[in-house]
Amino acid sequence: MTPMPMVIQQYFQGVNQRDITLLTASLSADVQVQDEGEIYQGIASVCAWQHAAVARYQHHCHCVSWRQQQAQWYVDAEVSGAFAGSPVILTFVFTLVQQLIARVEID
Repeated sequence: MTPMPMVIQQYFQGVNQRDITLLTASLSADVQVQDEGEIYQGIASVCAWQHAAVARYQHHCHCVSWRQQQAQWYVDAEVSGAFAGSPVILTFVFTLVQQLIARVEID
């Protein structure tokens, strides 16, 4: 398996350790996150989304597989937390620009 880019590893470490500084260091200034039908644009918006998600779900992500297809990385993660059906496998689609995460789509 191709190694996962460090910046994506850093993203998941930040999420799991509840370390917003570590998380935001992996993001471009104009990052965009799409989750649960909503779009969050920019670091401040993404930080607010992450804080709200942690408060609501107390989630943890365990990456189970990843692959690169063209300019995107697809990461399947087992997400567990305080929500119905936990754990679930979600696919995170990352777009990297200049070694930073420019976009994340969570399906």
